[in-house]
Amino acid sequence: IYIPLGQQEPGLYLVEAMVGGYRATTVVFVSDTVALSKVSGKELLVWTAGKKQGEAKPGSEILWTDGLDVMTRGVTDDSGTLQLQHISPERSYILGKDAEGGVFVSENFFYESEIYNTRLYIFTDRPLYRAGDRVDVKVIGREFHDPLHSSPIVSAPAKLSVLDANGSLLQTVNVTLDARNGGQGSFRLPENAVAGGYELRLAYRNQ
Repeated sequence: IYIPLGQQEPGLYLVEAMVGGYRATTVVFVSDTVALSKVSGKELLVWTAGKKQGEAKPGSEILWTDGLDVMTRGVTDDSGTLQLQHISPERSYILGKDAEGGVFVSENFFYESEIYNTRLYIFTDRPLYRAGDRVDVKVIGREFHDPLHSSPIVSAPAKLSVLDANGSLLQTVNVTLDARNGGQGSFRLPENAVAGGYELRLAYRNQ
């Protein structure tokens, strides 16, 4: 059921729905401002801009949070940008309010990594699948020694874990990785597979 809320003034709204003895609530963010961000290990860069014209939005109040506490905060400058210093958690959020009172939120992900390490790339034979379909997977990898030089990975067994859209482990597939040819495997989605995005995780040499 879709219930139009109409055009609202910028701000944060609490929406409540009731059916009989049941009640549900959610929040709605209304804003003409978007926040674009770039996160590194110890820093976050935020640029706020108007949705329609792309103009800078100075004076926007920004909170950087890990979902539990506010790690740091600030206000965007005349160019609409703000740099915040803090150790980045794996997942964090930007909560903001522009000068017009519009409220916006942005989610960030950061994974610590080094270029001088093993990199594995996983490909599936198709981008979309239906319940019951077979999924064929190809894995290739390289060992990076510096930005310009790499070598084949070490041949070793690996385990491919399939997580469904709810984050539940669906199945685990054994994959043998060859130094030059990589590896391949396949699995079949259950007939009652839930819709949504699935995640593939590969465990290789205790990593």
